[in-house]
Amino acid sequence: MHGLIFAELQKYAETKHGKGTWQALLKKAGLETKVYLAIQEYRDAEVVALVVAASSMTGLPVAEVLEDFGEFIVPDLVKMYGHLLRQNGVRSMSLRIPKPLSTPWCGSRILARNHRS
Repeated sequence: MHGLIFAELQKYAETKHGKGTWQALLKKAGLETKVYLAIQEYRDAEVVALVVAASSMTGLPVAEVLEDFGEFIVPDLVKMYGHLLRQNGVRSMSLRIPKPLSTPWCGSRILARNHRS
């Protein structure tokens, strides 16, 4: 998993639930000694452990945590990669998750957002 996802997950946790939440998530997931850099790659199992820990801590189903996180990161992703999405003066992003990957971990919804430049 790309480190950018971990950086955004940390931002999400602390924005939604306050300072210290990230450290509590790391501890609950058994990753308290980990430091994540946005420019590196990490094992998928680590982000899964963090999402499961977030689900446990919030009482929300994993799918809801993932959907809320997805909505949270879209604006930042558009800011970072919007220049790659321009077409006829309109920015559009559409992510379709292939059927074999449509699991509770990956989500099964189609995310689509249109932004005028």
